[in-house]
Amino acid sequence: MTTTNVNLYKYEPPNDWISAHSLYTCRQRMNLNPSQVENLTGISANQIIDWENSIGVPTLENLETLAKHYRCPVGYFFIDEPPALHTEAVNFRGLSKDKIESLSYTSRLRIDEFIILVETLADIVKELSIPNNPDISEAHLNDDIKGIVEKERKAFGFTSEIREQWITPNDAFDFWKNTIEARGVYVISLGLIVNEVRGASKWDNESPPAILVNKNDKESATGRTFTLLHEWAHLMLREPGIICDFIGFEEKAEIEHFANKFAAEMMVSKGELRQYLETKGLYKYKSRWGDVDIDTVKHHFKVSRDVIAISIENLKLAPNGFYMTKRAQWDKRKPYFSGPPIHRLGKTKVRRRYQELGKPFSNIISDAYMNSSISMTSLSRILGMKVDKFPDFVNYVKASR
Repeated sequence: MTTTNVNLYKYEPPNDWISAHSLYTCRQRMNLNPSQVENLTGISANQIIDWENSIGVPTLENLETLAKHYRCPVGYFFIDEPPALHTEAVNFRGLSKDKIESLSYTSRLRIDEFIILVETLADIVKELSIPNNPDISEAHLNDDIKGIVEKERKAFGFTSEIREQWITPNDAFDFWKNTIEARGVYVISLGLIVNEVRGASKWDNESPPAILVNKNDKESATGRTFTLLHEWAHLMLREPGIICDFIGFEEKAEIEHFANKFAAEMMVSKGELRQYLETKGLYKYKSRWGDVDIDTVKHHFKVSRDVIAISIENLKLAPNGFYMTKRAQWDKRKPYFSGPPIHRLGKTKVRRRYQELGKPFSNIISDAYMNSSISMTSLSRILGMKVDKFPDFVNYVKASR
């Protein structure tokens, strides 16, 4: 009896097995055009278009390649209507309308990664019976922000004396991040496209609350700090699951405005800002504020431009809508960095991933690995590393405790 070697990887399924509609839908949902797919996969744009018009049949190898970049299972291409993606299950009302449809492939990948990380974290926490009792105050849109800020500053242990001890904006970010993590919230830092998404938060059912900050923020640590406190406000409002650029839909803008004002007031109170502006001869109404003056103030308090612009408007020293006008101007400019973003520091992959996941999440992963309570597949997906690198990550986590 003779046998014939068949390379199933090159196998072409029957044409009527493949859904041209699903091929098209999965590509569109990642906001990719055929030329971009060609750059990512090496499969020609014309070939992609043909398959989406039921001309020709992709091999299983082709389908696996497309599934990897479309962030979906291969099986989606064999059904008439693919299920929703992770990113479609998230509320995007924190984004302005024009950004939702134009959200880049890179940002969609990072948002999808954030959601998967949080869902995996929830599974591990449940499997290891880790306590999930976050200490998050509750707030409402009609609450007095000044009163809320006074209570939260006290709960955070933040004072002007602590601010004076900070040497760099990174010191400020570390303070707020460590305090928020100590209250049971997981802070994850991933690289998002600046001018598109500033942050996100997720907290539902019994899952641990999590905040996503953009490690590529244009203002580095100061921008990430503002994002962190903005998302904390969303958790207090019990309005997580929101992808934010701090503007939002018109009908939901009040949520973003509340979170913006809370974050700004937490970092710099009206009284503190008024006193400093008076010493600099800047405590006066101006229809236009130049970036030089704004940057002078922000450097003093080690905060972002957002904080100062929002605070100036709150003090009635600028026209209504001043912050949104400035935000739109800044978004149109090329990104600048007041310090090197995390991914540019030449750090090892192990150390970089540790800082992206944060200390609490990394500790849980390390414990799960040591207890053999997490599969190698799940661990590889979380860490983005090969199996032989897992011990290096665990050892780094131990050394950082």
